[in-house]
Amino acid sequence: MTRKKILIIEDEEITAIAIETYLESLGYIVTDSVNNAADAFKSVQKNTPDLVLSDIIIQGAITGCEISQKIHALFNIPIIFLTAHMDDEMLDYAIDSEAYGYILKPFKPFELKAALKLALNHHNPHQNKTNAIYFGDYTLTQNNIMKDNQIIKLGKKSFKLITLLATNPNRAIPYQELLNTIWEDDEEKNMDTLRHLIKRTKEKLTKETIISIKNIGYKLG
Repeated sequence: MTRKKILIIEDEEITAIAIETYLESLGYIVTDSVNNAADAFKSVQKNTPDLVLSDIIIQGAITGCEISQKIHALFNIPIIFLTAHMDDEMLDYAIDSEAYGYILKPFKPFELKAALKLALNHHNPHQNKTNAIYFGDYTLTQNNIMKDNQIIKLGKKSFKLITLLATNPNRAIPYQELLNTIWEDDEEKNMDTLRHLIKRTKEKLTKETIISIKNIGYKLG
């Protein structure tokens, strides 16, 4: 049986050493133990771990949540968060980052062992990698759109719009098809709301990303 590889992102050195020792006793390979986002990203590119165990608060301007979200979106690697503080806001943040779990410090060894097994057993390593769509400078996955390894935060309707356009790159999507797909049964769907959505989405991306085809609809630029 292949031993699973785990990257640790933790800026408390004593905690990091203790976690690394425990993981190795369970038979895992610790690919690296780093304390900041830049080193974490480099390590993932070099070692392709099967899971990332990350503290939410780490050194540097980029949080554990932010770098973990990028890693998950780009490499489809499951994330488990470690944190000494958890409130509703932090929990929502972890959920938005698509974490496979979170563990409160101080934690019992069995809690960590169980969380790792659950995450590794439930994760589908082929789920997002094969579904990435590339257009211009952007990468679209099942859950995110990224540029230069940075996640661009879009609203649900903007994300639906870009997904529809990106999955149909060679045709203009008619107005009515856009309205029916993005708003579904919402009574507020009309050309004014569509134009407003297009404008908002262009403000998040480059203006040339979406172009208008007169009297037909919209397509990717």
